[in-house]
Amino acid sequence: MGGGRQEHVNAHTPFIIRFVLFGIPLAFFFFMQNSLQNSKTVCKTRKHKTRKSQTTMGIKGMRKSIVRWAPNAVVSYGADGTALHQGYSGKIVAVDIHIYAYKYCATDRDPAQAIVMQATWFRTVLGMEPVYFFDGAPREAKAEEHEKRRGMKRKAAEALAEAEACMVDGIVIESRSTRGSNDSTESTESKESMSALDTLCAYTERIDTLRKRVYGLPQRGDIQRMWDALRTMYPPVACIREPGDGEGAAARYVRRGDAAFVASEDFDVLAYGAPLLTGVGSGSGDMYLYDHDGILKEMGMSRNTFVDFCILCGCDLSNKIRGVGPVAARKMLLAHETIEGVLANLHGRKGQYVVPDPFRYNQARHEFEGLFVGGRAAIQ
Repeated sequence: MGGGRQEHVNAHTPFIIRFVLFGIPLAFFFFMQNSLQNSKTVCKTRKHKTRKSQTTMGIKGMRKSIVRWAPNAVVSYGADGTALHQGYSGKIVAVDIHIYAYKYCATDRDPAQAIVMQATWFRTVLGMEPVYFFDGAPREAKAEEHEKRRGMKRKAAEALAEAEACMVDGIVIESRSTRGSNDSTESTESKESMSALDTLCAYTERIDTLRKRVYGLPQRGDIQRMWDALRTMYPPVACIREPGDGEGAAARYVRRGDAAFVASEDFDVLAYGAPLLTGVGSGSGDMYLYDHDGILKEMGMSRNTFVDFCILCGCDLSNKIRGVGPVAARKMLLAHETIEGVLANLHGRKGQYVVPDPFRYNQARHEFEGLFVGGRAAIQ
């Protein structure tokens, strides 16, 4: 009886050895993969729950300002385009292509294929003919902003390399430099009390964010492929490249009466003086058309005063007065009409508001109002 038991053990010995050598490491591997995936899901859920309200691209706080002071100047057209087709079929839409290039790259979509699908959607669903505007040579007014963005990208690349070095096979390795630079606002007690999942979640979120900042940006090759893809459609889609930002050229195109509105997510379009359509291709949200003239009427501002309002709120073309947001900017301009009038009445309030030196608001004015000498547009 004892011998039979010994034979039974010996028969299973190869299986036990294989299980120890291969089964346990394999199970551990799948466990770590599942833990990492679950941590990403948890991180996304937490991030979604704590996400702040939708931010505005371009003029700071413009979306909220319009909702607050000019709600009747915004029309919702739903997500499917039926209402837009009824009102704008047969007309031309000026498209700020770089906004969508960033969007497609950030969501890992091929920008050339995506932009062809968008142009086809404009033609077939809305019945509108798109004209795409590409960024040209940057203007001097935005040189400082471009340099700032390049610096931010370099810092993001350095931070990404360090964060990736701190995570190996789903395990976070402590980094003194990472702790000192990124967690300086947290107390030592809170760091020590973080669970392993919280630590993994934090690093996963950080790496994903940094990767988007470094790699989720359109490159020159992407922009050229988008241009070529649009030009090879049948019939070819018009593409225009002028000096400066594409949204400015698109807005001037609309102001000349050559298009109905600008499709973009950049509220600089309103500062340039054109109506703005947002939400194109969002898939889940409505499209909104912001009427430039209606906004001026409801806010009680002239065109020049509105441009100054945009500058005081904050834009990429100028530095701003520290402490002045949309509420203060509107109040000041309704009382004094211009930035010069605002500056002349800031005496005795220097502790509350800090005026930059130099304050380069005039260059932003010239850009928004089109008072510059531009080069010849490259139109095909």
